[in-house]
Amino acid sequence: MQYTSLKINSDLLFQDKHEEINRELKSFFKDLKIAHKTVVQITCHAAIRQHDDYEACANTLRTALDTLFNSAPPATTLIAQEPAKDTSKVLFRIGLCRQPEAKVEHKVFQKHPYTLLSIKGEKMLFSGGINGILPNDMLRNIQSVYDFAEQLLDHEEMHFGHIAVESNFVEDINGKENAATGWNNKQALEEIRRLYFDPTLFQHGTPLEQTAGIDSGTCLMDFIAMAKDGFPGAQLSHTESTQDITRCAYLPQLKKVFIGHTNDGNVSSASDQLKAAVGQIETLMNNTQLTFASYFDEVKLTLPENNETKAIIDKTREILKTNRLTIVFAPLKNKQVKLELEVIATVS
Repeated sequence: MQYTSLKINSDLLFQDKHEEINRELKSFFKDLKIAHKTVVQITCHAAIRQHDDYEACANTLRTALDTLFNSAPPATTLIAQEPAKDTSKVLFRIGLCRQPEAKVEHKVFQKHPYTLLSIKGEKMLFSGGINGILPNDMLRNIQSVYDFAEQLLDHEEMHFGHIAVESNFVEDINGKENAATGWNNKQALEEIRRLYFDPTLFQHGTPLEQTAGIDSGTCLMDFIAMAKDGFPGAQLSHTESTQDITRCAYLPQLKKVFIGHTNDGNVSSASDQLKAAVGQIETLMNNTQLTFASYFDEVKLTLPENNETKAIIDKTREILKTNRLTIVFAPLKNKQVKLELEVIATVS
């Protein structure tokens, strides 16, 4: 897998200029010699504040990609998180697989586009963003998302135990508790997720799971599932320090390790949280007995808007060697948490 990115003017998305978006992407693909059959997933970050705007932007993006890919687009996720530095831009992050032995299939299940990647007998399902779209009913939205994910997995003869990497995004993540359940939205996600993730399915470890806030879109799930001969294909590991947890999923056929760090704000400053996260990531990598490339392929830094933003971005660039740093602003799970890190590394 390789990753590349593109920024376009957000007006194209908000003003339903799907033809212009199509032209921007088409030109970008042509310049970089990207064949459509090598595109595995497209993730789009945009500063979308309102539910109605999110729905309109999602329709615009879907139309643009349907046109570009002749009604067979890859797995696509639209995330209402603001790209750092420029709210007038939309950030496209594009995952590619150019391995000669790989077979990339863009498929549709119940009108939902997803990607199936096959390499040497190993099958990888890239779900794209599965949305719950009912306003003011978070419980039903989350349940509908997991119901659909279960159906999609079953369609490809998989189950939740095959999921290697899972990302969840929740609107109003730290909002008021629901009067009937006593849960806020993050707690609702955790409770419902627990109903679907039967511990007996996870003989190889639970998925690498990251949860973040979004400004609109209600709730959203995106995952990568892997199977070889019917069994889960990823290898997982984790390290813990106090309340911090750093976990990884090794996807052997892609030669990639996906790493996520989650902390509970047990140290006060963003700088100290960054140092702790990097230290744990290094410890985990040293404990995996894998040989890593000298640079990270991708680092995603999620920050709340605060006065430490520029300093922490500069510090991240200083201590993390990466080919690509993606920075977004989004609500985090509590006020004590100053940042979240996600990393993709190559195994040689």
